[in-house]
Amino acid sequence: MRWAGRVLIGCVLAIALAVAAGQRWGDPSLAPRPGEATVTLTVIDYGYHAGLFVDRAMVEAAALDAHAEKLTAVAQRFAAYSTIEFGWGDEAFYRSVPTLWDLPILLGLKAVLGLNEGTVVNVVGYERPVDDRLPPGTSVRVTVSEAGFRRMIPLIEATFAGDHSPVELGPGLYGPSLFYRATGRYSALNVCNHWTARLVNAAGRPINLTLATWSRLLVLQL
Repeated sequence: MRWAGRVLIGCVLAIALAVAAGQRWGDPSLAPRPGEATVTLTVIDYGYHAGLFVDRAMVEAAALDAHAEKLTAVAQRFAAYSTIEFGWGDEAFYRSVPTLWDLPILLGLKAVLGLNEGTVVNVVGYERPVDDRLPPGTSVRVTVSEAGFRRMIPLIEATFAGDHSPVELGPGLYGPSLFYRATGRYSALNVCNHWTARLVNAAGRPINLTLATWSRLLVLQL
């Protein structure tokens, strides 16, 4: 009983330390102020992965101002759509697993251990603003200042591989979409939802990366 109690206490302390280490405080100076223009982001939970939805025209304008050539090219590639969705992840995992129930155990294990090579960005176009009439807890609208939104642009730009132009890899996961070659290595310490969480944090919002590992807890935090 003493041994079991010590193990339990050790597990609780380990979880508490992991949560504390994952806390990222937002920048108060980027908080939206009354009367100032804002940008609305939408984060949708797909069950194990969260997608980030942004107004396409705003992305293009901010990318042009920041001289973000790759992101500008992506936004212009989807010029026929009002909203675009971004998602980053392990290439083998992301391109082969449309839903959690399609997950091959070995592929998932390799991705979590960081053994797979390559990552991708999935970009999807939507003709209308994303519909938030979804089950409670599966989506959230996040309002950020224009200054905060512009802080996100260099991070998104850096995610796309390539010198001056993004590298297209063919049709994306669903709908009018494309996969692009990405930078970064996927692992348990750097999953797709951490990528989204870091973007929102760059815009000024506080977030806990440890909790954001699970897409549902990312949405609930926001």
